[in-house]
Amino acid sequence: MQYDYVINPKWWHEILLDNKIEISSCIYINDNVVQVTYKYKEIFVEDSTSTNTYVAIFTTANARLRLYEMLDKLGEAVADLIVYIDGVNTVETGEILGESSDEIGEDDHIVERLSTGPKSYYYKTLKGKKVTKIKGSTLNYENSEVLNNRGMLEAINNPRTEIKLVYDQITRNSSAKDIVTRKRVSKTFRMDYKKGVLLTLFLIQFFGVFNEYLFYLVNNVK
Repeated sequence: MQYDYVINPKWWHEILLDNKIEISSCIYINDNVVQVTYKYKEIFVEDSTSTNTYVAIFTTANARLRLYEMLDKLGEAVADLIVYIDGVNTVETGEILGESSDEIGEDDHIVERLSTGPKSYYYKTLKGKKVTKIKGSTLNYENSEVLNNRGMLEAINNPRTEIKLVYDQITRNSSAKDIVTRKRVSKTFRMDYKKGVLLTLFLIQFFGVFNEYLFYLVNNVK
């Protein structure tokens, strides 16, 4: 997205009639100046000299193949997440393409882990490192005080629990060329498992997958 200040009527008409661009807004600064915000249509945008589409495609495909290689070992017992015990199922790590990266660090491992849904989790390592990730949300200091290991554990034990997250919505005043805080907005965090039915804290029946172990439990355990 880019913008221009138009002061010439001829230039103004050329912009309006240019089929290569899409105009998103026009702000009349005064009787003689118009600020036009626009972007070029995708078919007219030149490829960047610092990117390579083929390398990006290969890297993404290679990562997906590596994931499937691990998922094949687990059969139908997993959807899109792998948790393994180091020393029993060791994963080779490294810095080059095709190798898995170690985000925890050398001589450290997870001692506590909680998950309330896809891409929403908390873990603590032996050395005291704590990480909280929430899908679709950025945790500032205020929100991290209510959504931490205690908050996630409460949501797991009681799936109806709702935790309110509050953010400052930052907007730009185009006329005054200033950034202002308009209002506070909120999001509601809750337990989120949509790929199956959560039967217990440890058992999930994924949609479209027949689980022999769960079938046995339903028919034999009273």
